[in-house]
Amino acid sequence: DISEAIRNLNKIKFEYWKYEINQKLEKVIVSKPVVTPYAIVYNEQEFYLIGIKEGQENFFHYRLDRIKNLKQLDEKRTIAKTSSQIQAFAESAVEMFGGEAEEIEAICDKILLEAVLDQFGKNVTIIKNDEKTFKLKLNVHREGFILWALRNLELVEVVKPISVREEIKRRINEGIKKYGN
Repeated sequence: DISEAIRNLNKIKFEYWKYEINQKLEKVIVSKPVVTPYAIVYNEQEFYLIGIKEGQENFFHYRLDRIKNLKQLDEKRTIAKTSSQIQAFAESAVEMFGGEAEEIEAICDKILLEAVLDQFGKNVTIIKNDEKTFKLKLNVHREGFILWALRNLELVEVVKPISVREEIKRRINEGIKKYGN
């Protein structure tokens, strides 16, 4: 149905759910958006809809397995996006976090080279730093990159921007407080 709506340039409406913990773990409908769908992408073993929510101008991600009661509307999309804009958004998203992309520079252990290309695609700059490391420059969404860098903490050092570097330090210090000295 989503693919058909993309082909027809139609908007869609659906219920979107997430897990919440009330008395027990429950699936809860958190929104019923009207969305202009542009693409379906695969990331981290999940399929996602890339679309623009009614009243917004920026892309959002929606996990397909969390969409219920989808209906294709007769209403046509009003915001045109090029395939290169859609591709740029998909490639800049890390861990499916959206928002503004920003330029990040990091020093990575060479063992991560294939993982970097798998995660971020080929629209990155990779420069040999020394025999064991390379410099990585890319435009990505901040939150997803921070989580990726923390997951590869011993193999990645963020150099720029300082604000990302400081946020990683803050999260490491919070972790140290939780787990003791």
